[in-house]
Amino acid sequence: MSAKVLQAVASKKTVFRYLDILEKLLLAKVLYFIEPDEASFNYSKQRKVHLTDPLVYSAMASWCMTERPDDSVLAESIVASTLSKHLETGYWSNSREVDIVAKSNRGRELLGLEVKYRHHVSPLHLSVGRMKNVLTLSRLDFEPERSVIPVSIFLALLP
Repeated sequence: MSAKVLQAVASKKTVFRYLDILEKLLLAKVLYFIEPDEASFNYSKQRKVHLTDPLVYSAMASWCMTERPDDSVLAESIVASTLSKHLETGYWSNSREVDIVAKSNRGRELLGLEVKYRHHVSPLHLSVGRMKNVLTLSRLDFEPERSVIPVSIFLALLP
């Protein structure tokens, strides 16, 4: 949401209610910070909010009188909202950030996903706690030996 909208909101409780409504309407997905050592969510830290559909982004941008986000933001949101239908998802950050962290079905292992929706990406080599691998999702680059695959192929492989 833009700063203009947040300034007009009276309190944090109101923002949380709005986010809850958007999530219940399946218009937004809230990602919570995930602690990689315990593979647990930390609900007291900042959250990342992804709108689930590019059309919703365009409508919200128009309503907030701001520009529509670029394609990389939209791609990250599509991956986050699609993956969260199958697995528990969050994000991780310290001096570096992993856009999306997915918990395995057993909840013991974590997979990091870095969405770099552009040409010629460099993979993110990072291992933190139970997150041993980070998969880099690109626009077109396909280098499985370096853990780089296109967003389109990743999404097509989901059940």
